[in-house]
Parts: sequence; structure tokens; C-alpha cells
Amino acid sequence: MKSTTLIAAVGLLGLSMAGGASACNYGDPHYPNCDQQCQGDTCIDPHIQGAYEWDFTSRGNDSTSGSWDYVSVPTGGPSVNVSAWVNNPSQGDSYGEGELTSTKLSSYDNSGLGAGYENSPEHAVDNEGKIDAILLAFDTPVTLNQVAFGWVGREDQNSPYDSDFTVLAYNGSDKDSLTTSEIKDNLDASSYANLTSIGWDLIGSDTGKGEGSYDGGPSPDTYTVDSGTTSSSFWLISALNTQLGGQNTYTTTERVCVDGVEFYGNCYGKNAHWENVEVEHTVYDYFKLCAVSATPSGGGGTPSGEIPEPSVVSLLLTGLLFAGYMRMRKGSSEAMILRA
Repeated sequence: MKSTTLIAAVGLLGLSMAGGASACNYGDPHYPNCDQQCQGDTCIDPHIQGAYEWDFTSRGNDSTSGSWDYVSVPTGGPSVNVSAWVNNPSQGDSYGEGELTSTKLSSYDNSGLGAGYENSPEHAVDNEGKIDAILLAFDTPVTLNQVAFGWVGREDQNSPYDSDFTVLAYNGSDKDSLTTSEIKDNLDASSYANLTSIGWDLIGSDTGKGEGSYDGGPSPDTYTVDSGTTSSSFWLISALNTQLGGQNTYTTTERVCVDGVEFYGNCYGKNAHWENVEVEHTVYDYFKLCAVSATPSGGGGTPSGEIPEPSVVSLLLTGLLFAGYMRMRKGSSEAMILRA
């Protein structure tokens, strides 16, 4: 009986070890497009229950003036239509103003999706001169959990760029009946400033350089979106949006030479003197969208990229049945020996 119990325990251990494979392990043939620039072993946290992942790194170098459709990983989740948007800066009197219009959506190898017709680095999703955004139109309502950037601006490398971002979800009264084409009409000719008056809810926006709820930081990574219970088919992810409460400037106190000329650390001139003045700095935000993770409002799905693990009850039942079979087999063998 001891040997039978040991065999059953080994069987249970083997079944338990069979579950729980993570997504985006480098070299894993099931996830060949995982961005090598993402930190850690995954582009998206594989332990979000009921979540699906959408990988945007599968097109290599490509671009379109329209949109692309992506399917979920694992398969079986909602599909998502992705398009790029930008404000027209020539129509506004201040930064971030102007009507919204669709723009070129581009894919850059494993880095992810960018927006606009500019050269590097402005072909990323950015807010220098204008504010770019990515529209995610799912075919069923979802709660957005995480976003991953395959490339970001790196302010810590003496570059005036960061990677903060702003997230909105459409929550108008017609959200359950609105089509992808209709939500694009909703955006077209609108402006960032009036989105919250035409059905869009502001989920979150960074509040300062290097700080705030969605601080992208200096390197590629995965960021949690605090969506709460918000569920929508339509999500808009923009570079940090100053028209929606984002702040991409900060001030420092610096000593400057007034009424004179600074030369080798000295202030020269008849009335020259040093003064401490407040100097404003602007930090622009750049990123390429690598992937997102979301949970359908009706539930379903496995942890993003994982193989579902067998339940404890199923494992115990399998072990007990195996143990019972071995015991019956042993009893039958003993009976045959006695009859002989």
C-alpha cells in the first residue's frame, strides 16, 4: 500500500507541475514576438486572473493610414482594433489644442506601435509639439489592467524625454451599442479638452515630472492602469495630456548672473550681481505601445499567457482513483495466488 501511495503522490506532483507556464519567456516558441527590450521575463504580468493579452509587436516594420486588428493571447478573448490619433496644433492658441484627426499608425519591430509621420523620435506616441494617442476599440467591454512600452524616452540619459501617459475610457450612455466606426466619428473633429463632455471618462493622468500615478519612468516596463470597475469597449491612451490635467513642466531655482556676463563662474559688469531665479523646464513624453492586458466584463480567460492549472479537487480525485485501482489490482493478484 505504501508503494501505491507513493506512486499516486508522484502522479499528483507531475500534474501540478504541468500547469502555470508564463507568457513572453524569451525563446519560447509560443511567444516569439515578446519584446526583447521589456524588463524581466514578461511583457505583461501573467498572473492577472481572467485577463487576456494583446501583443502589438507582430508586424515588424510596417505602417498604415488606417488601423489594424489584433487577437488576444491566449486565443478566445475579444479582438481589438487599433488606430492612431493626434490634435491639429495649428488650430489652437495653446499647447494640446486643436481638433483631433486620425494619423499614421506604425509598427517598429519589437518596440511596438507609434503614431504620426515624423522621423525619430517623433514617430513614437509623444507630446512634443502635439499630443499623439492610440485608440483601442475592443469588440466587447473590457477593464484595462496593464500597458507595456517596448521603447520609451529616457530622461536619465540626459535626454529631455520621459514616458508619462494619460488613459481615458468611453462611458457614454450609448457605449453598449456604439460601433468602432462610430467611436472614431466621436473622436474626429473633437478636441482633447472636450472629451470628458462627450462621454469619455478620465481614468488617470500623470501629475508631474517623475511623479504621479502613471509615471512611465526611464526604461521599458509594464504599468498598472487603475481602472477600478470601469468597463468599456473603447480606451484611449495618449502621451501625458496637458489638456486633461497632465503636467509636463517643473521649476528649479538657479543662480544666474544679472546685468553682467558670466565667465568661468564669475559675474562681470558694473552692476553685475547674482540672483536666484525660478526656471521652468518642459519634459516631453515618448513611448511605443508593446502590449496591453484587459479583463472582459463578463469574466473568462486565464491569467494572461498561462496554461490553466488543474484544480486541487481534480488532482486529489485523480490520485485517489489511481490509488484505488492499484489496490484492486493488488487484491486481484493475491486472490489468484491463493486459488493456485
